[in-house]
Amino acid sequence: MKNDIAFPVAGGLAGAGVYSTIGGVGIVGGFGGLGIGLAGMAGVGTVIGSSVYGAFKGIEEQDHNALVALGLGGFAGARVYSTIGGVGLSFGGSAFGIGMGSMAVTGGILGLGIYGLAKMFSSSESKEPAVTTFNRMEEKIAYSEAYYQALMELDTTFEDLIREQQFRDLEIEDELNELKAKLNNNSQFDLCWNIYKQSFEFIPSNCESIYSGTEPVSLDIELKEKFIWQSVKTLRVHTKKINSFATQGNILASASDDRTVSLCNLNTGKQIYSFFEPQEVCDVAINRQHEIVAAGGFDRKIIDWKLDTKNLNHIFSMPGCSYSHDNVVYALTYSHKGKILISGSADKTIRIWDTTTGQLRATLNGHTDAILSLAISPCNRYLISGSADQTIRVWDLNNLYTKPQIIHGHLDWVTTVAITPDGKYLISGSKDKTVKIWCLKTQKIVSTITESLDAIWSVAISPDSKIIAVASLNNIVQLHDLVTGEHLQTLNACSPVVFSDDGKYLITSNNRNQIKFWQRSVETHDSIDKSFLNKPWWQVLGVAENSKHTEIKTAYRNLSRQYHPDLNPADNARKIMYAINQAYQQYQTSMKC
Repeated sequence: MKNDIAFPVAGGLAGAGVYSTIGGVGIVGGFGGLGIGLAGMAGVGTVIGSSVYGAFKGIEEQDHNALVALGLGGFAGARVYSTIGGVGLSFGGSAFGIGMGSMAVTGGILGLGIYGLAKMFSSSESKEPAVTTFNRMEEKIAYSEAYYQALMELDTTFEDLIREQQFRDLEIEDELNELKAKLNNNSQFDLCWNIYKQSFEFIPSNCESIYSGTEPVSLDIELKEKFIWQSVKTLRVHTKKINSFATQGNILASASDDRTVSLCNLNTGKQIYSFFEPQEVCDVAINRQHEIVAAGGFDRKIIDWKLDTKNLNHIFSMPGCSYSHDNVVYALTYSHKGKILISGSADKTIRIWDTTTGQLRATLNGHTDAILSLAISPCNRYLISGSADQTIRVWDLNNLYTKPQIIHGHLDWVTTVAITPDGKYLISGSKDKTVKIWCLKTQKIVSTITESLDAIWSVAISPDSKIIAVASLNNIVQLHDLVTGEHLQTLNACSPVVFSDDGKYLITSNNRNQIKFWQRSVETHDSIDKSFLNKPWWQVLGVAENSKHTEIKTAYRNLSRQYHPDLNPADNARKIMYAINQAYQQYQTSMKC
């Protein structure tokens, strides 16, 4: 105790030193003023010294009473403030206020000081000098900081180890399932299996067992038959971000920041041709009637080419000007009969062009910010525009100069609009992280999809008007039932998205600027095995065979987050995760050879 008392003594001497340096100190408030003399300042220093000692003892002995004393003191300080109102500290002719927070801190220090004094007088005499205790406690605190810093740095490694252990658990469970099938007539084995299952960290919902009496319930896995989309091809034709897709028959056109428009064959997955542009290309559209592909972007020009000869067809220009718009061209769409091309721009205008002559027919004004997306109804009557001004506008193409109907509902940029092939519904996506389904006739919201974690950048509707593909900026594509809004599947993919004309393929990009082809199939217990296990490891992981190790590991981790049964409650997630794990092990084996 002789050495422990050094803390309050040192604090008292420090308080006296402060008094001798700055002179008179006082407390002022609604109660008047109260001077603090030499003895008072020494007392304050003693309390602070005792609180320091209390903090060290609390940490050293891991005594929760120290936290209790700190909390009670802080509460008492806050109560004092609420009772007597404003308090101030004055010295040397100046003063400053002490708020409730400062009073609570002061109370906490006082409480910790009382705790320190209590520990000092109640504990047996320590043979360790106070300075040594101080240094030892300082080392403990420094060690703790280093320890937690190391934990933060190793977090990724620990995550990998945990997942690997969970994958091993999956493999063990598969082996035990096979063994159980061979011994399914042995009730004693069923009982042991049931007990073992309950010890697993995760139990997929479709594998849960309810045991009552002496008759165990069967644990056989029954996967529901349903359609899912699987990655079947990956094509690299661009070197920078892909901004737009358009399809016609077996032709896929893509526009990119690498200043090219690429044509690919959907059936073979092979590149056919590339058109080069002076600057980044934002959108691409295909005229199905005349087999023409058009593109627009940062060079403010709209150009189209003939698909058969690949020759330049038109450069769409405003009268007396070589440009199509006064700013970036963000959106393009053809009418269904192919007679007009419609463009939207950052110059806040929509322009309608004659596809035969290349001449400007009309300019539509009204939006107060950039036009980001366009869509035409199947009857060629209505034009839908989505804008950064947070509105959707419906234009009557039969009466171009009548005021459009304005639809409000989004709280940020309307980045994408689409109309179902049957013409009943309008789909809009926004930076506000929502997708809204509107009745095109009444322009009222039918439903809202809010499951996305980031801004919506692209939507696509299947040809049968049953599925919506939603691409957001968090590198995922979600599939939803158009009628019910039910979430169907999440794909490891990026914007843009488009369905092929026959609905056979869903085309997306990925975060490596590649084009991914997804195909729909009926998934059951057996078909999952065939569709995944019979493929090379790089196709299961959705990468090129010659991809870098970091890309392969990233793809593996992303798929793990998507399909691991701990994270994905879907019926088929467990089998898919098993196939993904096997593929990654095959890759690791190939690296060792």
